[in-house]
Amino acid sequence: MSTEAGFAVLLVLLGIGALGGMVVMEVSRLGLLSARRALVQKRIEALRSETERARERAAQLDAAIERGQAQLAHLAAEVQRLASLLRTVEADRVELVHDLGAPDGRTAPFRCVLRTVPDFARLDQRHVVFSRDIWQRKNVAHVWADAPELAHALLLRAFPARSGVLAGAIERVAERVAERAAPPRPAPVPEAPDDTIPDAALVAA
Repeated sequence: MSTEAGFAVLLVLLGIGALGGMVVMEVSRLGLLSARRALVQKRIEALRSETERARERAAQLDAAIERGQAQLAHLAAEVQRLASLLRTVEADRVELVHDLGAPDGRTAPFRCVLRTVPDFARLDQRHVVFSRDIWQRKNVAHVWADAPELAHALLLRAFPARSGVLAGAIERVAERVAERAAPPRPAPVPEAPDDTIPDAALVAA
């Protein structure tokens, strides 16, 4: 083999060696890149898992907040209902008593529940007996009369139709109860003319 041929073979071997070294370096670089890619992929998967867990926790918190708001709304409605019930109970415990007539040994005590007409709020204030506010509570009339018919007549004179007050059923009551609700007067109260309303005592029972 000539010197030139040997030198050419040497160059070829050197080139192959250099190329092999480059291939090894490229393979190493590709392996390092793959490892980095795998690590980044793991981090991405971890972030995705954490994101999903965060979303689940957020959804649970939203559901808990909605339940809490619903419970608060229910409690608020219950408080309003109980407050309204308490006001109703307190109003029912307060009984405004209108005393008509007087015990004189001949008259008997009668009791009657008073109520207002449906359109009472639209009545002319001039026709309202006493104050409109008192008729929001329970009102009863204690009447001293010789008979239920006379008691009814006294009620009609005290509360005419234009007043918007309606008298319920007239009931005879025990004298000791009536006397406690309406103390005896020194003299009977004279009947008022048709266009006036006799005095009535308001007693909180």
